[in-house]
Amino acid sequence: MQRIVTGYCPTLDDECSIQITYLNASTLKKQGFVKSSFRCKHSAYASCHISSCPIFEAAPETLQ
Repeated sequence: MQRIVTGYCPTLDDECSIQITYLNASTLKKQGFVKSSFRCKHSAYASCHISSCPIFEAAPETLQ
């Protein structure tokens, strides 16, 4: 599952949108998705890392 999330990027000093991938973590008793990775169109031009992206960090860890 893909979600677009927008937030403030300190590297770009501007609002930015990233595409977050959530993986299916459903079981027989519960359906849900867990946060996995993201794509940012600006990451090729800036020194962005998954562990330091505040937009990715602020996104929900799980989705129902």
